[in-house]
Amino acid sequence: MTYIYQYPMAPVTATGVIFLRKESKVWVLLGKRHPRADAFPNYWCLPGGFVDVGKESTEQAMLRELREEVSLEVPAVRLFMMDDAPGQDPRYDQLFNTCWTHTLRGDPSEFPLRAGDDISEARWVPAWDPMTQRLAFGHNAVFQKALELIDN
Repeated sequence: MTYIYQYPMAPVTATGVIFLRKESKVWVLLGKRHPRADAFPNYWCLPGGFVDVGKESTEQAMLRELREEVSLEVPAVRLFMMDDAPGQDPRYDQLFNTCWTHTLRGDPSEFPLRAGDDISEARWVPAWDPMTQRLAFGHNAVFQKALELIDN
């Protein structure tokens, strides 16, 4: 039996801040939203997406989204914040975004990316590149928080 809740419910998403580090160099994984995306077409963003409710945890959703959007397998991700500020996604009044991070060690050539799903291009971007300041959704704040925690 399905229960219908009388009040609006917010969708649950997972967003990943995946760093790549080699000595003093740090990159972050970004994807460019497809030109036909229903929100923020052609904007750069962090990988992530909606949780398949009833089928997976938010962590499993994050790992799945990395595989689907950029063809990247990571061994684990760490939850570092919850972002529930209204107005982050024009499709919804509010959503609950679980934010995950992981740091890989190596060079971008060791972790090739292949765009898929609603991402048209994926790349490793230097963490302090101006591109990281103009991200879709509420990803600017998510990225800045992860950047503060990268060595912790």
